Amino acid sequence: MTMRLWSLSAFVLALTASCGGSPQAPAAAQSQAGNTPRVSPPSAPASASSASEAEDEPIPVELRGVPAAHAPPDEKGMIGLQVLLPIPDPAPPPGFPAATTTDKECAKSIGLLGQLDKDFPAITSACGAGTGMKEYVKAVSGKIDSSHKRDSFQVKLAGGYCYRFFAAADGTISKLGFRVHRANGALHSVILGKQPLFIYRPTEPWCRRRDREFQLVVETLDGGEGRYAFGIWARPNDKGRAK
Repeated sequence: MTMRLWSLSAFVLALTASCGGSPQAPAAAQSQAGNTPRVSPPSAPASASSASEAEDEPIPVELRGVPAAHAPPDEKGMIGLQVLLPIPDPAPPPGFPAATTTDKECAKSIGLLGQLDKDFPAITSACGAGTGMKEYVKAVSGKIDSSHKRDSFQVKLAGGYCYRFFAAADGTISKLGFRVHRANGALHSVILGKQPLFIYRPTEPWCRRRDREFQLVVETLDGGEGRYAFGIWARPNDKGRAK
């Protein structure tokens, strides 16, 4: 039995959307000797428009290149995520860990095995706790396959935190995708993954100053069958919470 080894020497599976820019999908994995796939070096996330950042509004995504087959979030089957951190008002709660690495460096030393039970703790430890974050919601797990390709979630992101979203799946799912939708279902951003995992905003977390509701979709892009885990981590936003 051949073990899959996924390298994160420079792992960045991020899709930040910019006004007028098209989604950035991660580079394809390169096949090495012995059929051992490796993750290609990442590209830097696109920068957001200053107007959108100033208003703390979701950044519109340019939909060119996004397959029309992407179904909207399943309203009837929407899963509510359990928030673990309080709204940081008037100040963030204490107890956040000291960062042991930087945002841009956190993923470089992670080695992945294509095994959910080991890969999910590895990425959340490195780019979650390692960058001074705590769990914002209780991590959830599920199973997706060709007949049940996606799960939809609903969450309120509190202003005053900076966020990262994490997911990992069994190696039987080779392409794991992720979408962020506004509360009305409009698409905000999308990851068209080529690996059984993703980190949304790995080199620069998504910082919020106002409370916003979002709908999130975790899906298989190749019809593979297997388990997955999904979680959101957060740390205080240096700019604070908008009043």
